[in-house]
Amino acid sequence: MVLKPRPPLPNGLAIITVLKGMIGTGVLGLPYVCGKVGLALATPGMLLTALIGAFSVWRLIQCKEFIKTAARYPISAELVREFSGCGRKHNGQDYIAAEIPEPVFESDSQETYGLGPLAVVGRRAFGGWGVAIAGFGIIASQLGFALSYVAVVVETAISHEPLKSLEGGSALARTLLCMVLCILCTFRRLSTLAWFSGAALLIYIYLLGALIYFGGGELSSGAGVRGTWLPIKLEHLGSWFGTAIFAQEAIVISQYVYDDMQLSRPVDFLPVLLSSFGISATLFTFVGAFGYLCYGSDIQQVFYLNFPEDSIAVVVGEVVLCVVLVFSFALQMYPVMSFMEASLFGIYPGEGFEEQPEEESESEGSQSPSSDSSGSSDSSDRDRREPNTTRGHREPPDQEMLEYSFEDPLMTAPIRLFWRCMQGLCYVLFRWIVVIATCVAAAFIPNLSCVSGYSGSFAMSAIGFFLPALCHHRLKPGIATWKDNLGNLILLMAGISAVYFGVSSV
Repeated sequence: MVLKPRPPLPNGLAIITVLKGMIGTGVLGLPYVCGKVGLALATPGMLLTALIGAFSVWRLIQCKEFIKTAARYPISAELVREFSGCGRKHNGQDYIAAEIPEPVFESDSQETYGLGPLAVVGRRAFGGWGVAIAGFGIIASQLGFALSYVAVVVETAISHEPLKSLEGGSALARTLLCMVLCILCTFRRLSTLAWFSGAALLIYIYLLGALIYFGGGELSSGAGVRGTWLPIKLEHLGSWFGTAIFAQEAIVISQYVYDDMQLSRPVDFLPVLLSSFGISATLFTFVGAFGYLCYGSDIQQVFYLNFPEDSIAVVVGEVVLCVVLVFSFALQMYPVMSFMEASLFGIYPGEGFEEQPEEESESEGSQSPSSDSSGSSDSSDRDRREPNTTRGHREPPDQEMLEYSFEDPLMTAPIRLFWRCMQGLCYVLFRWIVVIATCVAAAFIPNLSCVSGYSGSFAMSAIGFFLPALCHHRLKPGIATWKDNLGNLILLMAGISAVYFGVSSV
């Protein structure tokens, strides 16, 4: 069967996809942290953080284009580095030809444990250390999202009856939530739940509209503006900066969007990048400033907890948001589960231990260029046991052992079924252990601003600031311009500042 190429993603859908990846639980805590540090610093700081975040995405795209160009053209490294990914011309012609197919790195997915484009760039630049940096940032950021979901759901649940007046209501809420999350994370394929991420975007827009409605009512009630622009409190800088990074960081989703757009020139992605980050920066700055100006020092960690409790519309919105976040938890944990299963069990995303049909194995063996046309039984058996090196296919490390176990004529059907059930049980128990550990960790983190502060300061700064700057410098040794060095220095300084203030004040 010949697969048709996927159509390119249009600019409008690309902008919406990036915005959907950025608008999340981080926006719920922006008024609180902006008020803590002071609006005079938080307002321009939000815009500056968005600008640096957009630049980090572009820097990583430049690294990807250099890697692609270096694989396509067997010419001098200096010439490749000079023109790759910049949209410049060489001898009057576009240096990167659109009709040349992108190189396929067959070993990247296995050697990067299915962590995606960021780990591929890190591996090409620094080998195993690059994969480690990307892996830490991706896994820790996904865990940060998952922890923030748990924090929002629990804080919302205990703010209403009967858990509000019940002694031990928080522990009961966390226990029930953990049981539901264990069930949802049992399934390895969660494509049927992916639409909940789109529903979450609508709920966030609904809550932002509620903020304008109820916040405007606070301003017009006679109390006036309750928040102030000064003073600036630097002791809360780390909490605000980490949350700002947590809310606006979209380096992971932006790489997938860029690949799906299938652009012939990287510069054609700039309108999408600038539009999405510009819209998000304006929206987040407004939410942070407006929410704090309306409620002042009474602003809650999650801003919708300031809304009237007797409003049916608010209660419905909170319930729907919690349901969406519960299902989205399983989606956010998918990269974490996939990475751990690849590391511990050798199972990569999209792979399993299902038995391969005999017809498919024979057809693959007959198409092998080294197989004999007459086809002896010995060579056929050998071909089925040898790993298939066809592009896009990879055997698990212990596939030979599994094939021997499942195809052994001495193994009866009940034993084979028992063996598969035990394997499935091990994977389910492993996933439950990860979910329970995540819920226990969430119980020791006091609130949403702490979760977003730590995740933004450490995890997202690793993949958003350190990784693009270091990879770009590594791929262009000795020939980087002063503009390249200045851009990399800005990213490194932003990453160092995030880590320092995160340690000192979150």
